Amino acid sequence: MSNNHQRFPYNPYNYVSSSRQAELRTRAEWLVVDRMNLLGTIKMSEFGDILYRISDNTHYGTNTDEKAFSWCAIVEFLYRTKITVSNDGLVEANIDRWGTGRSWGHILISFTDTRHGTAGGPNSYTDGTLADAEREIDAYERQLAGVGLPFGIRNDGDATASLNTVRTMFAFRNGGFAGFAREWNRVFLGR
Repeated sequence: MSNNHQRFPYNPYNYVSSSRQAELRTRAEWLVVDRMNLLGTIKMSEFGDILYRISDNTHYGTNTDEKAFSWCAIVEFLYRTKITVSNDGLVEANIDRWGTGRSWGHILISFTDTRHGTAGGPNSYTDGTLADAEREIDAYERQLAGVGLPFGIRNDGDATASLNTVRTMFAFRNGGFAGFAREWNRVFLGR
């Protein structure tokens, strides 16, 4: 088993051959399409099931890089298409209440995302502890376009989702894809 996921920055694209990437991308996109309703909407709870399916699927064996690549391909697919993700099943504290309509933007995160701690470095939440991450997220959520918000206002749902995403990345770093899937389901779906 590869330990690439324990080194940061972590980019599974670097550890999966291009021919295998094409096959995994097709499988990943099918996992999403298979769970959408006729209106092109998928529930947040379906992603928890998808994560467990990737984690348990013998097609990947114990290859963490391939599992992580598959998750990244799913996130890319969501950004590339007009699929709607509903908050159904999501623990309410993670919901963005500022009406952006995209609560999933801080929850369905690729391992290559540099803002939620997967890339390491000076702008990474994972450089320190969870308490460090919480302070950094809080400071970030109290500003809009770099300007401080008045009266200590912050987007609590965004902040909670971001911190929970960091939790899932810590779990990935320590427990591989299975740890990530378990923690994601726990913090976002309460199961």
